[in-house]
Amino acid sequence: MRGFKLIVAAAALLPAACVTTPPADPDAAFRAFEDAFVGELMKFYPERAIQEGDYRYARETTIPDAKWQQRELDFLARQQQALERFDAARLDPLLRADYYQIDNALKSARWRRTTLREWEWNPALSAYNPANVLDVILSTEFAPLDERLRIVSARLEKVPALYAAVHANIRRPTREHTQLAIGQHQGALA
Repeated sequence: MRGFKLIVAAAALLPAACVTTPPADPDAAFRAFEDAFVGELMKFYPERAIQEGDYRYARETTIPDAKWQQRELDFLARQQQALERFDAARLDPLLRADYYQIDNALKSARWRRTTLREWEWNPALSAYNPANVLDVILSTEFAPLDERLRIVSARLEKVPALYAAVHANIRRPTREHTQLAIGQHQGALA
């Protein structure tokens, strides 16, 4: 009789043991990915973060030299690979739209770096003009003025390295973009 009771008890527990956990909620997983993606994007592109109102990385300055450009391509590839873990068809329609926006942004950034190669011929790129971000830092009260001035000083120290990278990048500038860049920099100095 004792053996029978053990068999009955085991049979009663068997269905509970065989219950499989439902697959993870794809929407929740994608939302977590989105949050992480935006955080990593802001960290990788500190100037963009500043323009978007995120000042956590305001002391950082992107020096767009060849090493940084390779790091950018690696960053884009990692993000694309992480995005492709999701099946867009299984996502809520609003999240599906986010999926395709992220996909397009990653592919666009890669295309701009590898095919358009504007960094070789357009000296008027906003990334090449440090004044754009300095203006935002100085004119936005996200921190006390003393702290903002320290951030500006830290960024100004990196301007020579920024201009050295720009000088190495520009290979065949267009006349119109060169004239525009000269005007932009003169305006920044004023």
